[in-house]
Amino acid sequence: MAINKKGGFTLIEIVIVLAIIAILAGILAPTLTRYVGDSKIRRAEGDVQRIAVAMGAFYSDVGEWPIWSSGSATTPGATKFKALQGIGDNPTLTGAGWPDFTTNASDITGIKDQLISNTPSYPTTGKRPWRGPYLDDIKTDPWGSKYVVNVEFVWPANVSGAKPVFVLSPGPDKEVDTAYSQTGPDLAVTDDDIVFRIK
Repeated sequence: MAINKKGGFTLIEIVIVLAIIAILAGILAPTLTRYVGDSKIRRAEGDVQRIAVAMGAFYSDVGEWPIWSSGSATTPGATKFKALQGIGDNPTLTGAGWPDFTTNASDITGIKDQLISNTPSYPTTGKRPWRGPYLDDIKTDPWGSKYVVNVEFVWPANVSGAKPVFVLSPGPDKEVDTAYSQTGPDLAVTDDDIVFRIK
């Protein structure tokens, strides 16, 4: 008579396998966390550079920087914006001089309005047309905050000055720590801000 043996794992074998899995997870978790953090930083670095390049292309086409509330610097009463902002959470402003993104709407316009949708209605024909969109899309930074640009220092009266103009991600701490206005020619980036200089 044949004996029917049922295969299976003993309790000790299961415990050993679970222990090995726990050890491997403990070894791999910090490495994976570091890789995820590094990938977010690389994405933010690419995004700030992409926005800066788009602003340069805008300037090359239009002959002006994307700072106006209407489609031309010669429009009577056209407002010049001090900062551009992306979409997402308002960052905490610890760096000196930044306009408040929650209350200073008259000083701030959207990156999307200027570089994607042409909300100010820059001319699209003629000698210096707006040939955008200059970006496919604008997203939050990898931590959910807005990208910001200190464009006051490309105003016509300021464009030849030494003050740096830059695109900034607040970084993992969601705080803009880098000062808005700097004497230049160097740019002092503070804390974990991710910055790409335009001028």
